[in-house]
Amino acid sequence: LAMLALGPSRGLCRESLAEALWPGADPISSRRALATELWRLKASLEAGMLSEWLIAGAGRIGLSDPARASTDAVAFEAAVAVARSATVPEARRRSVMQAEAAYAGEFMAGDGDEWCLGRRAYYAALLTDLNLLGLRCARETGDWTEVVRRGHALATAEPLLEEAQQDVMRAHLALGNKAAALSTYRSFERNLRAELDLAPSEETRRLRLLALPSRFRARSAER
Repeated sequence: LAMLALGPSRGLCRESLAEALWPGADPISSRRALATELWRLKASLEAGMLSEWLIAGAGRIGLSDPARASTDAVAFEAAVAVARSATVPEARRRSVMQAEAAYAGEFMAGDGDEWCLGRRAYYAALLTDLNLLGLRCARETGDWTEVVRRGHALATAEPLLEEAQQDVMRAHLALGNKAAALSTYRSFERNLRAELDLAPSEETRRLRLLALPSRFRARSAER
């Protein structure tokens, strides 16, 4: 059902659907298994008085447009697209909040099927982009506490995302919390060294200098 809901409006061909659900299986066996699952799906939809959702032809299988449009994943993707396209700061802030309200959690949580993994990564990337947009909105309005909150959420999901780390450092500096800015830098530097054997960028190092006590700043800059 999820594959059909997220598939193209013209539906999916039976062969590709069977291969996606039972990768590497004998074609005849996978087609039989697909027929069984479609029978079960049709019975479930009929029980819910939704039999008109399923469109099954000789070669392709799909869901009707109302069915596809009603999924939370599609609604979230559309809301993120609106947030990305917003150019006015206030409109962008509202669209980010609406997209966050549309997010219903990890895609197909607990499902280890191969076809789910790519989709799960895709929606996780959309969520990261949305958090970056929210971070930008908070930065534009000078809401540094919100910048710290969003930055930490991003750092948990993407610990090597330097843009978010920089914004957290800027927010701590704006709030007068230099110790927290230094702690953010050290944690990021340690992770970057461990994972990629790289040093933070020049801008991140500049923010570190701003967080140092003045008596250390000149010596550190020279070194």
